[in-house]
Amino acid sequence: MENSIENLLDEIGHILASARPARATNSLLLVQIGDHVASVNIFDDLGDSIRYRPFENYLKELNRLVDLLFELQRAHDVQPAWCEMDYFLQGHNFKASFRYADEVDPERDTQEIERDLLRPYFGERPVDYPPIPSVDGYDFSL
Repeated sequence: MENSIENLLDEIGHILASARPARATNSLLLVQIGDHVASVNIFDDLGDSIRYRPFENYLKELNRLVDLLFELQRAHDVQPAWCEMDYFLQGHNFKASFRYADEVDPERDTQEIERDLLRPYFGERPVDYPPIPSVDGYDFSL
């Protein structure tokens, strides 16, 4: 049996909260989704700053999260389907906003997207991006 949209959103919130740092008060999940591909970025409110949550902090849950996102996209009876979502978790309450292709500028860059989407939730506080770990001897730091 297919999950309802509300149940899917609730399960996404449980995953988001499960790996949240203890001192984080709010979390924001930014999703870009297309045919068989999804980009997932999570930001946690630490009070004085916002911290990007590296995927290795929620690797166990990542596959289930992506599956839920595709299921959520299919559950909406709107065509064309949504292509972006921001999901704000504040305590145990959430707010999800969806955007469709005709609402999204395909020319904007990642930094512009993040800045514009983070500002309504976190204001102008700085975002802390932890260093990217090396994998099998490859260093991905910028």
